[in-house]
Amino acid sequence: MRNKIFPKLICLPAFAVFLGGCAFFTHYDQVMTLKAIGDNQAQIQRYLDKQKALFAKLLDDAKNGRLEKGSSQNRVAARYGEPIYIRQEGPERGSSEVYVYRHPTQYFSSDMVYLYFNEKKLAKWEIILADPKKNP
Repeated sequence: MRNKIFPKLICLPAFAVFLGGCAFFTHYDQVMTLKAIGDNQAQIQRYLDKQKALFAKLLDDAKNGRLEKGSSQNRVAARYGEPIYIRQEGPERGSSEVYVYRHPTQYFSSDMVYLYFNEKKLAKWEIILADPKKNP
């Protein structure tokens, strides 16, 4: 009796593993797509964390007077990251620009920092504090 049950007990788990493997290979592309999305989400989160830290550093430096007039646009971008918006001013493109920085995910409730450049050199800056009444 034992000899008849033993082969069935071994065959049943082997058959289940075989079916599971078939299901995996059938949906391999979908599984890999989900894995790629998960990996991409982690990359996005790392990027956002870096941008948050850079904006906090810029805001702190601007509030405490640590920005240096005369710094080049390249130096500012290397130190604080790329701005969310660059506005051209003046008759000649590039002669006067404004870099706008804000928190990377708080679109309407963030403090903002405007950096004004003349001939690619930092001339002045302005901090616009978020209105706590509008966005508690």
